[in-house]
Amino acid sequence: GSGKTYLFQQMERLVDCKVFFFEVHGGVTEQDIIGFWSDVVLKRLPSVASKRAIVFFDEVNTTTASGLIKEIICDRHCAGQKLNVPTGYKVMFAAACNPYRERSNIASKSQKLQKCGLIPQDTEARTGLHRLVYKIFPLPETLAQYALDISSRSQEEENENIRLMVMASNLDSKIKEVLPQVISKSQNFHRSHGFDSDIAAVSLRDVRSCIDLCSWFERVVLPIASKSNPFLGSKISLSTLCIFWACCINYYFRLLREEREKYVTLLAKSLPEFPSAEHMHKYLLDSTSRLASCFELYSDIVETASICENILLAFVCVQVNIPILFVGKPGTSKSLATSIVLQQLKG
Repeated sequence: GSGKTYLFQQMERLVDCKVFFFEVHGGVTEQDIIGFWSDVVLKRLPSVASKRAIVFFDEVNTTTASGLIKEIICDRHCAGQKLNVPTGYKVMFAAACNPYRERSNIASKSQKLQKCGLIPQDTEARTGLHRLVYKIFPLPETLAQYALDISSRSQEEENENIRLMVMASNLDSKIKEVLPQVISKSQNFHRSHGFDSDIAAVSLRDVRSCIDLCSWFERVVLPIASKSNPFLGSKISLSTLCIFWACCINYYFRLLREEREKYVTLLAKSLPEFPSAEHMHKYLLDSTSRLASCFELYSDIVETASICENILLAFVCVQVNIPILFVGKPGTSKSLATSIVLQQLKG
């Protein structure tokens, strides 16, 4: 989330150069990399008018096949064969990797991860990977020689990034006045109270998601002035509701339940139109229940708090195209809520 990938996403716009992206992950094999080079890059390269291209390997150290990537970048070979770049074309290579870094406060964080079911309860069953912020593998020494440490942003730099991202959006001016401070406080809260409490627990990706959510509520949902609109609140301005709902979807529901009340208190101080944190929390629960009632539930389904939350999250995230991962014990309505939303959104 420090802007490595974003930098190259802007290269095509700023420089007359085609960028080919390859998203590396733990399941990537050497055949995937060979196929990307031969079936994607070489086939599309002749159509690049500028005859210049950058091949960008993202998160290069998350796969055991990084040796082949080293061969392509440093040796200009692929599986022992020359790259065979067409005459007159220039291809440059770049890669981004994640740092090897252990979590701080391993004991308390392990308890949080165990509680939500993301690592085994049995100590002997663990592999030790839960101690790492990222699951990564050592870079080949030749490739590591070219590593450049971008480092993390200071709090002031992140605040400025947040402000610029909000100001560059199409949000209403009233929202732009308040949203940067609310996002900044929410980011810091997650780093200290989230189930994966760490400096890397949130990034600029979360800022982008929050802005997208705020924009969706402003453009699509809240202008529907109807009593049946579950997202509206009496005597609360639309700009405040946009910020409130965006932060709830993006931050509140990601917290463990014992931390949510603390976050609501923080949010209520930032949004003084809500009379109190208790009022804000009650409004959230009531609105979540009202939204669930808009969906036709099966006759044998009880409208629990869990299914209401899951329906809300599935509905909003599908509409805004934001990834979501439901984590919970069997029978907590994860698949059920998603299937209800998807079936009824199809009409």
